[in-house]
Amino acid sequence: MKKNVLIVAGLVLFVMTGFVTAAEEEGAAEGARVRTRTVPAAREKKPPTPTAADARRERLTSRGGRGQSPTARDQMYREMLAKQGEKHREALKELEDIKKIAEEEGATKTAEAIQALIDKKDADYKQNIEKAEKARAERAERVEQRLKDRQAREASKTEVKKDVDVDPHAGHDHD
Repeated sequence: MKKNVLIVAGLVLFVMTGFVTAAEEEGAAEGARVRTRTVPAAREKKPPTPTAADARRERLTSRGGRGQSPTARDQMYREMLAKQGEKHREALKELEDIKKIAEEEGATKTAEAIQALIDKKDADYKQNIEKAEKARAERAERVEQRLKDRQAREASKTEVKKDVDVDPHAGHDHD
């Protein structure tokens, strides 16, 4: 009988150990799942991806486009011309320095070729400035003409509205 009690106790202990082990494994697996399914860290909101329209708007407003006053656009244009002029003068100075070295070494053909290059670059620069000024004047004329056209359309809309609203009681007999 002692033997049977010990066998039953051993069997119960074995079964209980199996249950406990299974529960621990299940708990560990569940814990692992819980750990892998933890709430992710707060995600930073990414700024919206810029579109072509955003890029165009930025270009227009940042470099003297419609979003700025004509005075600001004129100032930016003058600054751009000044930068281009400075770059042009620097390039010509470098060529003049090279020409001077060529003359000192007696390389007259090289000096003449450099002078021809200087003259060509200077003429091209002046021609480009003239084209830019002409195009700018033409744009200014088109803008002025559009403004006049818009004002004329708005004035004609106002006149049409006045003609319609002259006398709301006209044509009605009121006794």
